[in-house]
Amino acid sequence: MAKWKGIVWLLGLAICFGAAKADDDSSLTAEARLLFQTVIADEIPLQRCELQPAWQSSPIPEPIARHYFGSTVRAELVPPVAGGSLSRIVDIAEREEYVCSGAKQKLLDHDRRRKFEAGSGDHLEIKHSGYTFPVFSNDYTLAALIVSHDLQEWVRSPGGVKNLPVQAVGYVAIYRKMDGRWRRVETIDLFVT
Repeated sequence: MAKWKGIVWLLGLAICFGAAKADDDSSLTAEARLLFQTVIADEIPLQRCELQPAWQSSPIPEPIARHYFGSTVRAELVPPVAGGSLSRIVDIAEREEYVCSGAKQKLLDHDRRRKFEAGSGDHLEIKHSGYTFPVFSNDYTLAALIVSHDLQEWVRSPGGVKNLPVQAVGYVAIYRKMDGRWRRVETIDLFVT
């Protein structure tokens, strides 16, 4: 009988922790969706297939973790979700238009370049943007994520179509929740090329 009580107790404990984990996951997902409404609004206008479909895996640098999150551990903050799909979180009406598979994105980019070369326009820009899953404070009032953009440009000149060097920028975006809404409060540059 004592053996069964122990098994029932362990099973109950596992269910409680499982339910707590599920609650944590649903809170995390809900806050990430709410945050990304603001993140995407900050980035408008978007190009078709601009958003990278998978989360990037870059950590929040240690000095930023210490300054904003009060971390006393000498380590970078790693987002709680690695890999996975951005489209699960990004909640915009035209999501299918902006978040595309890598293969679809490559086909579209190739088609844009081909049309530009055959056309008469003088300038073509193709932008790709990637994000890390956000890192949140325990009370979900502060969030940080890494944003990266790369821009490819082609120009038409008398000598033909010229491909300019790729430009890239990466930064940590700090958001604070105020009156129930997320607002960007700081942008910290990580790299510019």
